[in-house]
Amino acid sequence: MNRAKKSNISHRLAEAIVVFRADHPKYGTPNGAHDNCCKASGQFVDLLLARGIRGAYVDEIDVVNGVAHKAVVIDGVWVDWTARQFDRSADFPKVIPYE
Repeated sequence: MNRAKKSNISHRLAEAIVVFRADHPKYGTPNGAHDNCCKASGQFVDLLLARGIRGAYVDEIDVVNGVAHKAVVIDGVWVDWTARQFDRSADFPKVIPYE
């Protein structure tokens, strides 16, 4: 969440991140994150919609070993719930500006 606060995301999005992180801790581990980017991203979009937060979508953030890696785009940032499959020390979630 530290990275999320630094990105100046909305309070509602920050709260949703806290809730999702608590409900899905497995995505914070390399094994739990592995091959789950689409699933985690879709679940997060569903949570956002349930909380009345519109405008989020899943998009390709990178191609790793020939496979598309997905994350959620919302409020000008990528929210990557499964970054730890590539970097064990990545923030959970990894929140970076969308350009």
